[in-house]
Amino acid sequence: MGGYEHKNKIEKKLNIFYTNIETKIVEYVDTYVGVDYVSTGGKTINCLGDSITEGYKNREISWADKIEPLVRAEKINKYGIGGSTVSDYVDEHPMCIRYSEMDDSADFIVIFAGNNDFTRSVPMGEPNDTNTKTFYGALNTLLSGLREKYPNGKFLYVTPLRMWNYAHPKWNEFVEYDKKNKVGKTLKDYRDAIISRCEYYEIPYLDLYNEGLYGRTEKTRNAVYIDGLHPNDEGHNIIASKIAGKLKMQ
Repeated sequence: MGGYEHKNKIEKKLNIFYTNIETKIVEYVDTYVGVDYVSTGGKTINCLGDSITEGYKNREISWADKIEPLVRAEKINKYGIGGSTVSDYVDEHPMCIRYSEMDDSADFIVIFAGNNDFTRSVPMGEPNDTNTKTFYGALNTLLSGLREKYPNGKFLYVTPLRMWNYAHPKWNEFVEYDKKNKVGKTLKDYRDAIISRCEYYEIPYLDLYNEGLYGRTEKTRNAVYIDGLHPNDEGHNIIASKIAGKLKMQ
């Protein structure tokens, strides 16, 4: 066989080899990464939260409505109530109580909460508290209760968004994420407590406090927020994309 023919034969074999490799890669991606095959497909997702989950000031359309096509869920249950806190320190539809009323058949549970506990100055308490009048105690009650209610469920806790120049009716000044509330705590203190308890109960979390919506200037704030706390439609799109990405990894 001449050198030219030998070279052509080798090239054909290599082309076939590389084509087979590319085909296998595409098949793998379609099966294990492709949106049609994510673990959320055809499942029920409970979304527990406050006015952000409710879609306040955004025609009651929130990230919870927007994740459905992203994760191809069969059903989305929205349990967002404006003003809702994790703790029952104030009578604001506390999540440490109303989680028990959620759909028992859900496959995924997303909790997006903590901003109102900060603005309503809920006492922090200690990490092992069971007193739901404290933030730690309410978190322990909520997260342990969810673990019991959904023993085979998959969870995601979304930490509070930073607050930028937000006019809260119970504050005498505009609320900023780094200002202290009446019990001397910043929003980050509540965020840290959430992460601590999520790690204890082995619940994945999405840290929107550090990876959420940027609003340090008026221009950047107006791009994604309505009022410095509640996202506009684009802000909800961003949040939905982040939450969907986390859910797909489970």
